[in-house]
Amino acid sequence: MIGAALLATTLVTEPPSQPEPPAPPPPVTESLQRSEGSLSVAILEREAIVAKRRRRARGALGLGLGAAQVSLGVYGLTSPRFDRVMRRSALAQLLLGTSTLGLGIVSLARPSPLERLCASDTFAALAADPDDPAAMLELRRLWAQYANRARKLRLMAGGGYIAGGLGLLALGTITHFHNAEERADVETLWSFTTLGTGLGLILTGAVGATIESQIERSYEAFAIVYGWPAYPTAKRPPRRARVRVAPLVGGLQITGSF
Repeated sequence: MIGAALLATTLVTEPPSQPEPPAPPPPVTESLQRSEGSLSVAILEREAIVAKRRRRARGALGLGLGAAQVSLGVYGLTSPRFDRVMRRSALAQLLLGTSTLGLGIVSLARPSPLERLCASDTFAALAADPDDPAAMLELRRLWAQYANRARKLRLMAGGGYIAGGLGLLALGTITHFHNAEERADVETLWSFTTLGTGLGLILTGAVGATIESQIERSYEAFAIVYGWPAYPTAKRPPRRARVRVAPLVGGLQITGSF
């Protein structure tokens, strides 16, 4: 009886257990407090370093491939065993190799769009004051301009590679089936080399035309996060045909724009 009374008294007098208060939110770090300008500066600096490494790698690869193509072209043009058809494909190899060498030299010597953007006065102004809205607006405009220009050059270069590859593919096919019965082993190897080079150029052009460049991807990522306007990618609307007729002495004057 006494134990039951003590237990009842304890249950009545003890207050109900209270839930633990929620843990305080984690402190906001400096990286989370970065403004749009400071984050743009940090990302662009990092992307410029990566772009410089890739540019040098592409340049070295272009020099190697171009030297190989030039060597094949010179060998085909100077070989007495090559007929007129095979020498045409050798000339195409020489011309494309020279173009590849030139592109490799340009890639090594000319900074990428991201590097030029980070070296601009606009970027320096924003890096000095990341909270300056005018500097941020000017950097965004320049960023979009470089991205749009890089997109156009990428599509043009991809189309050029595909056109050159199709030309070599056609020459390689003609070489392969030209005088097939009297062809030597070196001529057979040459035809397959031309076909392989053409297929490689077509693949390179297709990849370059479909995969966006680094500056395009970086700008589009910021445009999605901060709601920036996308740089113009659509074709210009077609101009409407206009015809004007004006009376003249002894006839009519017809002018128009199409």
